[in-house]
Amino acid sequence: DDMVVLDVDAPLAGYVVKNLDGNVIPSEQTPGGQLAFLATQVPPLGAKRYWIEAGAAYAGQARAENNVLSNERLKVEIDSQTGAIASVLWLNAPVDLVDTTSGNGWNDYHYVAGRVADETQASRVERLEVLTSGGLTASIAVHADAPGCRQLITVVRLVEGLERLDIINAIDKENVLSPESVHLGFPFHVPNGEMRINIPWAVIRPNEDQLPGSCKNYLTAGRWVDVSNGDFGVTWATLDAPLIQVGGIHVDVDSPLSSGNWIRHLEPTQTLYSYLMNNYWETNYRASQEGLTTFRYSVWPHRQYEQVAAERFAVEQSQPLIAVPTRRDAPVPASRLQLSGSGVVATILKPGEDAGVRILRLFNPGTEPATTTVQWSEPAPSRITLSSPREEAGPEVSGPIEIPPLGIVTLRAEWARN
Repeated sequence: DDMVVLDVDAPLAGYVVKNLDGNVIPSEQTPGGQLAFLATQVPPLGAKRYWIEAGAAYAGQARAENNVLSNERLKVEIDSQTGAIASVLWLNAPVDLVDTTSGNGWNDYHYVAGRVADETQASRVERLEVLTSGGLTASIAVHADAPGCRQLITVVRLVEGLERLDIINAIDKENVLSPESVHLGFPFHVPNGEMRINIPWAVIRPNEDQLPGSCKNYLTAGRWVDVSNGDFGVTWATLDAPLIQVGGIHVDVDSPLSSGNWIRHLEPTQTLYSYLMNNYWETNYRASQEGLTTFRYSVWPHRQYEQVAAERFAVEQSQPLIAVPTRRDAPVPASRLQLSGSGVVATILKPGEDAGVRILRLFNPGTEPATTTVQWSEPAPSRITLSSPREEAGPEVSGPIEIPPLGIVTLRAEWARN
């Protein structure tokens, strides 16, 4: 499920969106005059049909007023002084999900002027602007004065029917040549929660799963970071900023060739910092970070930690639904393939180097072995074999496919040529 925004030349105010059954679904006109609607249960590698007609748009339950947003599952409060997210209440959590003991909130702006992070500089709100007050979305724009920036505008958004919080930061950076760095803090309140970081084809716990001598001042997240205890947690998906710092702001090292200056151990924590930019690294990097850059995040509160669910959530954020126009009498494209079970994801389906070949890569992002069966739509391939990135034909495959935790299987599907 996701919100779809139609990029149209003219406003579509006064239009209603319906599915094939004729049911009216949540929709609204965005502040920019575009039409937004909620698409649900779109099949994998397939499509779902929606119609746009004249009529009154469906009035949803998302609400925004002053500095508070809410939908049927979440209530979010923005700090009117700093612009950070001061409170996130979720229907299924017994506590506020924001840890404010340090005086900070989610998406808190931290600017380091120099190479020492003992005292960071914060942003200050100039004004709060309610962009959409209710309906499909509830959104508030925070206009802030931020050190090192010409302007900082943050949009905080909830969508009806989606159990997630979207954060969009537009940072217009000044041309600063002296040492500096920019960070956004996310102090999560998940008592006794354990942090896990997604890296390419794996998941690690800071400190616990790192080799001796690994860098602990900053780490790289692939798509997501999760903080969970035995009852609930949050998955934080980052779309534009892969560098993070765990537990505190650990910036430049004065003498990087001296191992004693690097962090040796990370204590358990539920706080991370998104490390947006710096100009500490003098070799082969620009001397400043000037210009407009956007940094997007989505935070999903959930019950018990499930690694496969965290992976699916983050992939959904980075691979949004695509809307295309079609004729009313055109057939709805069927899913090219479907996987049985819920423990395996398809990371790629691409044309092979050979004619009549498709390459399918399957990944088990979970912590337990998984079994799946690939069901192809017609015309089904005449032959399926194991393969590798070289796309050679290996042993033939039929029936269920077993994949170990964090395992990868590459399939080569062939179609007989007429």
